[in-house]
Amino acid sequence: MEIYSEVKILDMEWLSEEANEAIVSFEINNKVYKAFGCPVDFEVGNSYRVELDFIEGVDVQWDIMFSENKDKIKDLIVKTKSTWSYSAYGQVLSVNPVMVDCGVGKFDLGYISRDERLVGEYIFFDISRLNICEW
Repeated sequence: MEIYSEVKILDMEWLSEEANEAIVSFEINNKVYKAFGCPVDFEVGNSYRVELDFIEGVDVQWDIMFSENKDKIKDLIVKTKSTWSYSAYGQVLSVNPVMVDCGVGKFDLGYISRDERLVGEYIFFDISRLNICEW
């Protein structure tokens, strides 16, 4: 399963040029997102094939995970007063590990279930930090 996304780099706010760490602003599907990048070797204005992954935020209870996406959204919604934290909404593509399509990318939630009945379900989870790296 391909887990990369095609993005256009809009801006890079350096956190540490020595460590090659930056807050990377990128566009995908005509929407702007920000993520932590390390190491980054992007040039603003260019398009890249990238991998998006994340550090999990708040541990979302199972019943909330499966009840908070009634509108069948596939997107990352930035949290208020946040740079790279998102409420993630997507559709389960597979289990063991659980892969979720959030529109902007596919995310691996790990081995949280082996129940094949989850495939096709729309879920919600929490991202404390979105990460980006070149594919």
